[in-house]
Amino acid sequence: MTRSSAGSIDPGGRPASDRPLDASIALAAVREQLPALACRQATHLGSGWGSDVYLLDAGLVARFPRTAEAAEWVDLEERVLGLCSTWLAGAFAVPTVVGRGRAGAHFPYDFLVCELVRGVSAEWPSAPVAEELAAELGRALAHIHAVPVSAARQAGLREVEWDDSGYAAPPCVLHGDFRGGNVVVDPASGRLAGVIDWGNAAIGDPALDFASLVLWRGWAFVRRALAAYGAPADAGFLGRVRHHAQTQSVQALADTLRRRADPALHLSEVCNAFGLAPDPDAPAPALRTAVASP
Repeated sequence: MTRSSAGSIDPGGRPASDRPLDASIALAAVREQLPALACRQATHLGSGWGSDVYLLDAGLVARFPRTAEAAEWVDLEERVLGLCSTWLAGAFAVPTVVGRGRAGAHFPYDFLVCELVRGVSAEWPSAPVAEELAAELGRALAHIHAVPVSAARQAGLREVEWDDSGYAAPPCVLHGDFRGGNVVVDPASGRLAGVIDWGNAAIGDPALDFASLVLWRGWAFVRRALAAYGAPADAGFLGRVRHHAQTQSVQALADTLRRRADPALHLSEVCNAFGLAPDPDAPAPALRTAVASP
């Protein structure tokens, strides 16, 4: 559920896995632990900070912890996904847990199998983006932020610890990383299909989720999302969105430069956060030259 800082780091900044895993191992582990699913094929979909994800027979996904530390969060992940299924599945698709595999002969940690949220990642270069998407994401955040905090705490969610904006109003349930890679859209229409990857879910300032949208698509997009959000915002709301977006974008860029990785993505986020790009898809070339060539 959290981004591990322990262990070695791969060139992309992600902690290295501490166990072997490929499609054949993934399939063997699922067959061993969840034979009733009768899975016949596994295909690698991608890897995040905490999990390697495999598509099973085009209808399910298995999430395998990358490290022993990440495996400690499987219980919490299962509870949080149950919370999402209970409170959000009527508004948009979310991953629904259909089985839990235990540590066994083929894989050393517990893992989860969920229903596939069908569609394509909104951050794929070829993904369509509907005009209605901003409003749909604003309404999606309204649903997320309306999940009872008491139910979230029972599931194990805790307050964000690093919020330095001074927010003191009642907290909300947060997705925690509400941007393109975790937004699934219909491949034909480009409209919202579902929201995935709840590993950074927490309780805190709703401005944090809108800051993620700023980094991904910029201020014009976020203003359309806010117009559809429908919940009252306090006087300092936009200021905190700006604070979070600008702080996170600069920190991410500094970390990327420190690791001598490609800064292109984070430069575009800086441009979005500081309003330097004319639209969400146009990072400023001049800034890239200045920062990438110290």
